Amino acid sequence: MLDLGCGVGGSMIYLSQEIDADFHGVTISAVQTDLARTFVAERGIETISVDEADYTDPEYWDRKGDQRFDLAIAVESFLHVEGLLEHLPLLASRLRPGGTLVVVDDMISRLGTSEPHTRRQRRWLREFRKGWYAHGLTEMEQFVAAAGDAGLTLLESRDLTPFLELDRPRDLLVRPVISALRWLPIRPQWFNNLLGGNALQLALKSHLLGYYFLVFSARSTRTPK
Repeated sequence: MLDLGCGVGGSMIYLSQEIDADFHGVTISAVQTDLARTFVAERGIETISVDEADYTDPEYWDRKGDQRFDLAIAVESFLHVEGLLEHLPLLASRLRPGGTLVVVDDMISRLGTSEPHTRRQRRWLREFRKGWYAHGLTEMEQFVAAAGDAGLTLLESRDLTPFLELDRPRDLLVRPVISALRWLPIRPQWFNNLLGGNALQLALKSHLLGYYFLVFSARSTRTPK
């Protein structure tokens, strides 16, 4: 199993208790890599390995040779990949024929694209992209189409947005402060993070964004050009 953007390894550690498999995680963060390896070692798990690397870098995969996977997951990591759709053929090529890709992430929803975005909606998307480094934010249907072109067939699609806990008390308390300070000429990054998180919640509540669970099957292992 391949975890694309594995963070500190939580998903792999959990799954290693549920299924018999070899697990390989990739994260671009040196801090996350060190923590993941520490957590794995503390639990004595010998079936998990973690690399510090950019999983969209062809040179990284060249170093891995012909390694292919039966299952790949991307949990809230594709959102941060600039030029995401262009990298899908490379990632799809790392699945064996009939292999599975599971994606869980925020995307622009079909409901949100039925009409032109309002000025407020465009601001939400702008603040979310900047505050959360959401360089890979894309339309759900556009992502599915690009995945199809990359050799991936959509098997299942679920909208998990109704299960999210929106408008928590702390979020409601922070929202007026954000509105008051939004127009500051200079913003510290922590404020941009808050701004982005608030924009995400408002966009999810209005159905501009959706939190999706998508399952794909690999049709081939063709090598991308």
